[in-house]
Amino acid sequence: MKKFKFFIIFVSVFIISTMFLCAPSVYATPPLEDYEGRNLGNFIVGAHSDVLLEKAEIKIKAPDLPDDRISAETYSSNAVSDYTFYNPTSSDRTAVVCFGYDDAPDYTYYFEDYRYVYFDGAKADFQKRYTPVVKNENDAVSFAVALSDEYLPEWDITPDTKLYVHTYKITSSDAVQGKEIFACFSAERYNKMVFGVSASVNNRRMNIKVENNRFTLITSEKQFDDIYDFYFSRSAENTEPVQVEYELQSTREISYSDYINSHMPFEDEDVSEDIYACYTAKIENSEYRIFSEEEFFKDQYRTWNKTEFVIPAGGRTVMTVKEPFFPGIDEMPSPDVYAVGIDIPYATKTENFEMKIEVETSYYVIGNKDFIKTQNGYEHTVMGAQPESVYFALCTSENPSKDGSGGWIVLLILLLPLLLLGVVIAIVLFLICATVVFVCIGAAVAAVVLIVYGIVRLIMFIVNKTKK
Repeated sequence: MKKFKFFIIFVSVFIISTMFLCAPSVYATPPLEDYEGRNLGNFIVGAHSDVLLEKAEIKIKAPDLPDDRISAETYSSNAVSDYTFYNPTSSDRTAVVCFGYDDAPDYTYYFEDYRYVYFDGAKADFQKRYTPVVKNENDAVSFAVALSDEYLPEWDITPDTKLYVHTYKITSSDAVQGKEIFACFSAERYNKMVFGVSASVNNRRMNIKVENNRFTLITSEKQFDDIYDFYFSRSAENTEPVQVEYELQSTREISYSDYINSHMPFEDEDVSEDIYACYTAKIENSEYRIFSEEEFFKDQYRTWNKTEFVIPAGGRTVMTVKEPFFPGIDEMPSPDVYAVGIDIPYATKTENFEMKIEVETSYYVIGNKDFIKTQNGYEHTVMGAQPESVYFALCTSENPSKDGSGGWIVLLILLLPLLLLGVVIAIVLFLICATVVFVCIGAAVAAVVLIVYGIVRLIMFIVNKTKK
């Protein structure tokens, strides 16, 4: 009987603890966005311009917040940002600014995006430019900065680098027998360029699909097959080795620039140098220079809008950026939370640089205690170049729940085994003591009530989201 009392106490404590742990909690951490937003201040200034960023004033007007289908007729929230640049030198200087292109969130599908830039009131003109897509953000920044000087790194690959297109023919046709076959090549000790046509690359192994009894690869070595051998398989995973005889059918020479240009996605000669640099950067940054041709020539570049302006000696110029206000949307809390990011621009700054942020809104600013409540909204001033970004969120509630139903779903999952256990125990103990049976039935009923309550909460959550 003591063991049973201990069991009842344990079950009760477990249920109560689970209710407290899984119930909706107050939102306090940066949101996981269901719809990614667009940060303000996401531009880069050329590092070789001798121009300093002195101050920034960000003014956000958010009378309304977006849903997943905003339109210009119904959405009016916007941001106006003024950036003051200072030229400390004794001669005029030209500054180059690059903005990210086509970076509007997915929920702006029905919204005609815009970003207007002015220098001392005069509207700026833009030129579309391209830089490589790289994993290291610092490299991405350096490439974008390089656009200011029309600069290309000193690579060991030049436009005149010779490549060789090798086409091989399968001579033992019986081995193919109408099935797929792959020519495989291991690059463990190979540091030259190889592009496989209709190929895949897995770690350091290339698998080239044999089509019409032929396979093709482009290399920087004229006598490739004299140094490295192929082995063959029925699958790209090399799980079904097969003996195949093959021979070199043809080899033709092509320059690296001609090879790249033959796959150039644009006819615009003004950007061909950019695209060339993007592809070359991918080769230079690869540990093993073996590529599937199809994968290599996918979009491997990042698009920018480039503009420039002249600051007189010892003078100042104000760059004004007008754009829609596109926060990220996190639908998991209740009510929805809107994530806002403001980047401190990548530019050389004065020692006393400051950025003032004003948010004119009737919503609550949450997630950042540095914002001060004002008559029309909130404000915050950042001194110096750190941190690199400022984050906060907007919400109709000052204390939104961290989730609207997730905790109760977890509660349901945890209580289902208890419900089944309670039924089994009730049946077993029915033969021992009627009193105990009533206790077990009561516990089972309580569990059922909690489960029903959780289901009702889930239905209400789904209904509310559907109405939005």
